[in-house]
Amino acid sequence: MDGHMINRRTFLGLALASSLALVAAACDDGIDGPVDSPLDDSSDDTTEVESPDTDGADDIVIDDDATDATADDDAVTDVDDTATDDAADTDATDDAVADDTDDAVATDDTDDAVATDDDATETEALDDADEILDRAADRFAELETAQFELDGTGYLELDEIGEISLSDAEGQIERPDRAEIDIKIDSAIADVPVTIVSYDGEVYIKDPVAGSTHSAPDDFQFNPAIMFDQDEGIPALIRSVDNAELIDESDDVEGRAAYQIYGVIDGDMVQQATAGTFPGTGDIDFNVWIDRETYDVLKIVADDPTEESDSTWEMWIYDHDEPVEIDDPS
Repeated sequence: MDGHMINRRTFLGLALASSLALVAAACDDGIDGPVDSPLDDSSDDTTEVESPDTDGADDIVIDDDATDATADDDAVTDVDDTATDDAADTDATDDAVADDTDDAVATDDTDDAVATDDDATETEALDDADEILDRAADRFAELETAQFELDGTGYLELDEIGEISLSDAEGQIERPDRAEIDIKIDSAIADVPVTIVSYDGEVYIKDPVAGSTHSAPDDFQFNPAIMFDQDEGIPALIRSVDNAELIDESDDVEGRAAYQIYGVIDGDMVQQATAGTFPGTGDIDFNVWIDRETYDVLKIVADDPTEESDSTWEMWIYDHDEPVEIDDPS
């Protein structure tokens, strides 16, 4: 009996010592909280040391750090993207500015080139009277209609009618073969105003006083359409100027800037081009005024300086290619 008691006490002592040892070991390992005795049947299998709540808290902290790191990365990425976008925008702006600058430079270069070409053309024209005359003749060849005035000391002898005076004569043309001119015929009886019409190759004389119209007689030498004929009239006359000289590069004719060119022309050609109304012979002094922009012929003056003739023939041409009305007088 006593032996059993000793053994029981011994066992209890050993168990108590073992429990104390476990407590001491737990303290040494830094375990917080109470430690259940292995002899306590009510103890749970999981201790506070391995509490999932504590581990979860640690995990959350770690996740926050990762989230912060990710956010930082996103922020850096956003900054990089913004910087990239800004750089792209800057590049695009620079490209646009460069393009605009290049375009502006190209435009300036083009304008300068055009201006240079224009200056070169103008300089060439101003220095070359023959070139100006050629352009004027070409322009006259394209002319369809115009108004004109004649004046001078020349006249045309008409055996059966009298003399045609060029004083204050005016008319209009419709090329190729229509023209109308109001002139005066100096007859033995009186000065008679008449209208001479050239229409499709026929010449008519209209008497505004009597109100009559009749065909011109066979010996009637004046045909106003001849003055504007391509082969016999003013275009041929302009191409036949010799020793052409640019007298004035910016004269004024009825408000239009014009070149004035001087030269000499054979008298026979002048007589032909003026439909026989200029009786000059030999070399005739010839002046022509040509529009600087359009090369329209604005004024012509033919002068025979010889004592035998002393004749002057002048023509003003205006309203180039403006509408005219020449009715069939037949």
